[in-house]
Amino acid sequence: MVYCFKKVSVNLPRTSSQQSKVGKKVEQSNLQAGDLVFFHNPVSHVGLYIGNGEFLHAPQAGDVVKISKTSSSYYTKNFSTARRVL
Repeated sequence: MVYCFKKVSVNLPRTSSQQSKVGKKVEQSNLQAGDLVFFHNPVSHVGLYIGNGEFLHAPQAGDVVKISKTSSSYYTKNFSTARRVL
């Protein structure tokens, strides 16, 4: 996320936990493309919402970037918060 947001001149903190505290809180029902979505408690994973109920993320270190659905049972169960930083 740091790399992506730097491309549009936004500096994010390094960790997902720190990122989950910047910007404005957004309800899951009001997500817009470009919002950050966070998972687990405490937060340990972040994705970039791209619209239509989907988000980009790297599921684990060394894995390729993937598109997942926010509505999948795993991500619904582990959703923590969302933030709008743009």
